[in-house]
Amino acid sequence: MKPLQILVALVSMSSIGSSTARFAVLVCAAQAGASPATVGLLAALYAGVGSLASVPAGRLIDRLGVRSPLLYGAALLAFGVSLGAIWRGMPMLVAVIALSGIAFHVMIIAFGRLAGDLATPDRRAEAFGMLGFGYSISLLAAPLIAGFAIDLIGFTWSFVLFALIPLGSLMMVYTDCLPWSPPAAARSAASGHGSRDDQATAAHPPHSGALGLLRSPALRRLWACCTAFEAGWMGFTFMLPIVGTQLGFSASRIGLVAGAAGFMLFLTRACMTPLLRRFTPWQLLIAGLAIGGAGFAGLGFAENFLWMVACAGLIGLGQGACSPMVTALIYENAPAHEKGEAIAMRTMISSASQCSAPLVAGAISSAVGPMPVFLGLAMGMIGTAWSSRARARGRGKKS
Repeated sequence: MKPLQILVALVSMSSIGSSTARFAVLVCAAQAGASPATVGLLAALYAGVGSLASVPAGRLIDRLGVRSPLLYGAALLAFGVSLGAIWRGMPMLVAVIALSGIAFHVMIIAFGRLAGDLATPDRRAEAFGMLGFGYSISLLAAPLIAGFAIDLIGFTWSFVLFALIPLGSLMMVYTDCLPWSPPAAARSAASGHGSRDDQATAAHPPHSGALGLLRSPALRRLWACCTAFEAGWMGFTFMLPIVGTQLGFSASRIGLVAGAAGFMLFLTRACMTPLLRRFTPWQLLIAGLAIGGAGFAGLGFAENFLWMVACAGLIGLGQGACSPMVTALIYENAPAHEKGEAIAMRTMISSASQCSAPLVAGAISSAVGPMPVFLGLAMGMIGTAWSSRARARGRGKKS
């Protein structure tokens, strides 16, 4: 197998391990009689602790490389998930969700850095598309694995099973199945030759930090794009059960609407390589924002099942294009010695959206109904796409 294919397998395995554990924790808390607010706080905790750990983890990865953080991240993930098999009181569920959140967010940043390092500049966007495909496999598989495991073998053995999955990731990292440092970077560090990025890394330029990354116009634009589509995706996953229930849909119909979004996301990422042969990353990112915004605008007026399925499909299609392209562009535009930290900031924005979007959407929906939420998300995504349209025409790819 090629290194990128091995990386996709590693990403899928790790993501399934984390997602199945999170699913089991939330279901366990709900079945134990926890209030919806408590379950919501557990879900927010997963993203919140990951957000706090993201930037320090990115700096660590920039200094140490990806192997050690991946190794310890996989070990911490396996340990955290295994705690659920020992005792499932609320304190232990908090520990499981917090440890798995920290561990997997560290791994996400390392995966992003490694995908960029393994690919040549002309194949970098394709590499991040493949990385996104690995996450989309987990998006489809993890709920099915977790749900059937809990029903068939119970929570205790399910947590044991879910802890074995990141142990597989740990073994893949421990056995060095991937080239952790690009040969060109190693040569340039030793001899001063190689690509411009490699030479900059070898020279150890001054560290500008998170505020320094915000001074780049291209990165500021990418942070805005990331915020728009991440808030949209989390708003969709939070509001869908509420709107579906208000329209009288059964749980299975609500699941089918969510499945339409997941299927289109999976399909888009599966087609990313041929799409990148025809379009630039900026074009795909801006098109994804516009398509997703159109889906949210349609949801604001949804009154029947098929209409919601169509709108959800548009949202999944947009999300499938946006996420890998924004990561690829962040890697491309970040300084060579701070690429890990830049990817960490992208992860932090994603995690912050997972925490804040449900709270804001819930408050607005409770006050004035769901339509303003969907229309507001549509305006944010379409507005961001419109303000970024010059980049889709090829003006200043790096500026």
